[in-house]
Amino acid sequence: MDELNTQLEVFHRLARKYRIQPDELKQQYETWQNELEQLHQLEDPETLAEQVEQSHLLFVEKAQHLDQIRRDAAEPLAKQLTEQVKQLALPEAHFEFKFEPLEQVSAEGLSFIQLLFTANKGIPPQPLARVASGGELSRIALVMQVMNAEKTEAEVLVFDEIDVGISGGTAEIVGRLLAGLGQHVQILCITHQAQVAAQSDQHLLVKKLQTDPASSTIVALEEEQLILELARMTGEALSSIHSPYCHRFYRDAHFYLDTIFGLKRSCISVPKQYLSHRCLIAPPDLADDFFANTVIYLARHDEDGAQGIQVKELLNDLEIEADNVHPHEVLQGGPLRPEAGFVIHTGQPTWHSSIAVGENLCITTSKDILDAIAHNEGVGRYQIALGYASWTKNQLEDEITRGDWLICDSDMDLVFNLPYTDRWDAAYRKIGIDRTWLSSEIGHA
Repeated sequence: MDELNTQLEVFHRLARKYRIQPDELKQQYETWQNELEQLHQLEDPETLAEQVEQSHLLFVEKAQHLDQIRRDAAEPLAKQLTEQVKQLALPEAHFEFKFEPLEQVSAEGLSFIQLLFTANKGIPPQPLARVASGGELSRIALVMQVMNAEKTEAEVLVFDEIDVGISGGTAEIVGRLLAGLGQHVQILCITHQAQVAAQSDQHLLVKKLQTDPASSTIVALEEEQLILELARMTGEALSSIHSPYCHRFYRDAHFYLDTIFGLKRSCISVPKQYLSHRCLIAPPDLADDFFANTVIYLARHDEDGAQGIQVKELLNDLEIEADNVHPHEVLQGGPLRPEAGFVIHTGQPTWHSSIAVGENLCITTSKDILDAIAHNEGVGRYQIALGYASWTKNQLEDEITRGDWLICDSDMDLVFNLPYTDRWDAAYRKIGIDRTWLSSEIGHA
């Protein structure tokens, strides 16, 4: 019994010394023995050198494989990044990766890799961190996050005023990129742009209170509060609950989200908005021989229906000769009344049969404008079309709801300037969509 007590005393003394439980001593002893044996093996320089050589060869082999994978991925990744960033008010952006061999192989691999960037044509790309402004870095980071959305392990991403220095259509594209990223990860975005805020799932208004000491509060906006805040952000009067601008932001943003991402969300009641002077974009799966892959400029949209002119397809079998002007290409405006002529043109509605559709944009159907065009008198930019498209009351709204059309703002490039074959893709870019991302089931969530 004395011997047993002595052993127990030693047992507990050792446990206190090494700060473990007594029943863990045996396992710890075995661990120490294994470590001791490994230390004894280190005393053999030849064995140690052989192990180091084998490990180094394996390391170099894996580093070479990784380096080749990186080089193969660099060019397409830089190209994709360039294309996506150009949409965010950086039309001349260019990216490329630079690989510089390291003197010694490291844990980072065989090469020192830099992402080079330039925002201006004719200026060679430089390291991104050295030449990009804060606003450019924010937009580039957003595009990178979107490209990597499905692989990110982060649960929450925070963007602080990512829209600094941009406005209008560019801000709307940023909002849509954030909305797309939000399908994979929780997004918190601090913004002063109505175009971005309108596309959120939840709008939180942060207000500073003049208390002692100063404090802030967060208000979750719903229904009329949201419309009023969008009105304030766009510069509209706070009392204007019927502001057409903020209603349009909200309506278009949520139509986009419902159509592209298949989201079902609550929608506040807003006055009906018409789409005159805007463009309809055919989705990739539109099964219609005439309207497939096209863009339609809406000349009229009201409670009685809509009329528009297709601005992408030419009439190939029509020849027009004129003495004083070059032969002009004529659009196939629509399937209805192909014998009727329409002239979309800049300027004022000063002709015999002319209407103003948008600011500095008119449509004329009378012969006097053709005489003026023939003599190069009084007509700036113009586009001639034969025929038109028409929708009865509520027909266009039903087609849009089904996903038969997307919507974008019109501009001079879409109507007059761009090559006809480029206009469909250009219209998609205006709403922040790479057409190749769309499935053939657009509109059917």
